[in-house]
Amino acid sequence: MAFERSPGRALLLLALAALAVAGCRRTRTTHHAGPADDDIFTTDDFPGPPVQDANVADDRRAFSEGGYNGALAVVHNGDRGTRIVTYQIENATYAHYYDGESWTPGVALRHPDASPSAPVYKPCIVAFVNTADDDREAARSRDGDAVIFWQADDVDKDGPGPDGVNRCLFVSTFDATFASDPAANYGFDVNPATPGVFDARRLNIPDRAGEHVSAVGLVTDGLCGEARWSALDGAYRFGDATTGLVAFWHQLEEKSPGILDGVTEIAAFDLAAPGDPAAPLPFSAPTQLDPVLFGASDAGPTCRESVDGDEYASYNGFLFRRVRTLAGSSLLNGFTGWLAVDFDLSPLVTLGEDVTLQATGFDFLAGTATTTVANTVVPDSSMGNVDDVGCDFVREGRMILGDAFTDATGRGIYGRDEGLSCLVTWFGEVATADATISMLWFAEGAEGGVAIAEFDEDTGAKLSSARVSVNDPSLVDSARPSQTLSTRISRNGDYVWAAWMQLDAQGTTPDFEIYASEYLPTRLDGDGNPQPVPPLASTLGAPLSLSDNVVDPYSAGAPMWYEWQDHLGYVCGIQSDPAVMNVFFSTSNLAVLDDMVYHVRLTADVDGTLGGESASPPAEIVRDDAMGIHQDPGQADINETRTTFNAVDAGADGDVLYVFVRDGDGTDGPDEQYLWAGRLGVTSRAPVEIGSRTDHRQVARSFPIALVATPAGRDIGGWDPDSADWDDQAAHGAEWVHVIFRESKVSSLYDVPGSLGSTIDGYGLRTRTFRCPEASASLGDDFVPPAGTGFHVPFDLDLPFVNISGASGPVIHSIFTEEDSVAVIFEELGHLYFQECNPGDGDDGLTGWRQSTPGVSDPALVDDDHAELVYGTELVARPSCACDGFENTVIVWEKYFDVDGYEARLQLRIVKRR
Repeated sequence: MAFERSPGRALLLLALAALAVAGCRRTRTTHHAGPADDDIFTTDDFPGPPVQDANVADDRRAFSEGGYNGALAVVHNGDRGTRIVTYQIENATYAHYYDGESWTPGVALRHPDASPSAPVYKPCIVAFVNTADDDREAARSRDGDAVIFWQADDVDKDGPGPDGVNRCLFVSTFDATFASDPAANYGFDVNPATPGVFDARRLNIPDRAGEHVSAVGLVTDGLCGEARWSALDGAYRFGDATTGLVAFWHQLEEKSPGILDGVTEIAAFDLAAPGDPAAPLPFSAPTQLDPVLFGASDAGPTCRESVDGDEYASYNGFLFRRVRTLAGSSLLNGFTGWLAVDFDLSPLVTLGEDVTLQATGFDFLAGTATTTVANTVVPDSSMGNVDDVGCDFVREGRMILGDAFTDATGRGIYGRDEGLSCLVTWFGEVATADATISMLWFAEGAEGGVAIAEFDEDTGAKLSSARVSVNDPSLVDSARPSQTLSTRISRNGDYVWAAWMQLDAQGTTPDFEIYASEYLPTRLDGDGNPQPVPPLASTLGAPLSLSDNVVDPYSAGAPMWYEWQDHLGYVCGIQSDPAVMNVFFSTSNLAVLDDMVYHVRLTADVDGTLGGESASPPAEIVRDDAMGIHQDPGQADINETRTTFNAVDAGADGDVLYVFVRDGDGTDGPDEQYLWAGRLGVTSRAPVEIGSRTDHRQVARSFPIALVATPAGRDIGGWDPDSADWDDQAAHGAEWVHVIFRESKVSSLYDVPGSLGSTIDGYGLRTRTFRCPEASASLGDDFVPPAGTGFHVPFDLDLPFVNISGASGPVIHSIFTEEDSVAVIFEELGHLYFQECNPGDGDDGLTGWRQSTPGVSDPALVDDDHAELVYGTELVARPSCACDGFENTVIVWEKYFDVDGYEARLQLRIVKRR
């Protein structure tokens, strides 16, 4: 086919734990705790096998050997129950396989040219081979196997010539039929032709020093929805049926001495290769994926007039990348990685310089590939040409630390996995026909904004593209898609809304406004076959203003942030009215420092004609000084932190439950912070305080307000044009919404927290459950514990009768659900705990959380009950491609078991229903 951590933190945690709770030790015993107790013992009845069952190291005390060095990855094969875990020990890459019942010991992945002295702190990329239903017998014989891609520096053993040390890409194969055979390396890198030799293969072909591999990724229909890849990491979900697999990587290529250019290399794997199915899966010779050059040329040893960026998005058989082109210029030579951070073209743009979004569609069975350009403008990259183009990916993602680009999955590309007849993607585009105009997104006269493109998933051909946003040529009004563009697909896949922010000429001065546009996709038919796709002119709605030039009496009212209601998504999403989505945005009163939150209800037009979609006028729902200015006016972003506001479906009629932080004393500044909630829509209810209603418990604003709605969707319905109505399965509202938040515990010498002499003793994890089917006269009466009549404080999730501040306080690492159940994994006093809620099954008949006595939290210990503390929770990984993530969720943590305290080791457990 042509194609180091230091042990100091552990010691500190141990000291803090000793100071906070004298003699604290976890054992397998019944729960016993009281206000006067010196010891706290928590039952080790975590719902899953004992931690010892996964201790496969030589001494059976841990999952890994000593010397854990990072790069942890847990890759589920959908919800099949199998998975592969990879990580680094010192300078070697290790892998384990889980067959649904037991783990293999760690196997070192090796290659004779992989340097043992140059660690590469990058997680492996794993692709499973899911070919049980493949028409090809040879492909079916490999079902359940896997391919593992890992990086390491070479040791310059690849022959004579102008070679040197390079970052290389190696590929290991896993054969599931040998998973229980230690003589066959537990299935890793088995090769019948060389029995007893278990070496990986090198995928890339380095030639000169410095030709390093950076980003690595996959193009395969085994992916579930959109995947993102960068030089830092990859964000992907695997588990669909697999008919083809193409690996790609970003690499520097030295075309002449000292000239290194960024290129994209590919290699295709033959899943139906004839011969011994135990032989390593063969792959094609690596080749460069040539871009569209627009008049530039890559011919000759010194004429590299294109540069590939090192960020990618893939979806089934498609690969998207940004490419910079400029004919007759040597300026592009030597650049790599800059496309990852430079979202716009330089304001001092060189004539003819362009950045385009290029799409390659692969036909796995035919072994062909087609590259085209998503942009609405086809540039000319000839030297001196006056038209210039820039572009960018949708970059929405919820990341506090890490790579926000790769965390953003399912935000810009939709297609067959969502039941669409064609692939559709949104992206940012800026263009100018006049080279004297600055090529920034906010440049006056530059036509920049939101664009959309459609592609045929079978042929790779581009069907159409169009500009979604509208620009005024006399105004600096280009949209900022790299920071404000986001999309949401309905749970039935009947429509997609795209929202973004741009300057608008309404009013006396230009103001930033939030816009949204509806897109009506063409669905697959009942047999899963694509249907003819009409022109975008009939499926793409005109932009609607959501902020509607909101003007506060004291300021211009520019939006500070906006957000969608939570838990939207295809199939798994929660929409009690299938045509309704809700959007919220904030503005700030600059004169008195009040912050306002507005609500807009979007109603989609689904009858196939468009024009009937609507956005309600923005309605102010919160005015307070505690919401917090997230950004300066006009520099808004999507509210991904959810630390002061969040909202989710309220269970009926498209209503939403919104939760927010309110200032208690009515003065400027975040000195008294309390949690409130309100309901909007057909059944509106006035906001009520749902926190503890005491000065000694205030909301910790650095912690997100989690709204966990259950159960997730399972089936989808649709719009029937004959009856002009939705079928019974189209709507899916939440039954329960768990509001999980963090409140401080304050001991004050005075009555006002925050005043001189007050101290924060610690933090608590607390929750109330909103009963969605209810609609009492007071919103507080619909919560458990009640926040209205017979008010009771929220339920404490963490360890009871313990006030711990600083690093030893409770920190949530993950929340996951199954049906109506909710599980919370948190760390406190240096150990990991599991709390679970089954509404209606609790000791009080309603709360449902694990309790020793009514109202007293009884979390289960996750890690083992030895004296060693958890050094770090590395990962909580739930099954992929599924709505629920309770069963088979993997929890991995790090501990120091060795006497010298310097040998980090991994442990893990799997959540299992009993």
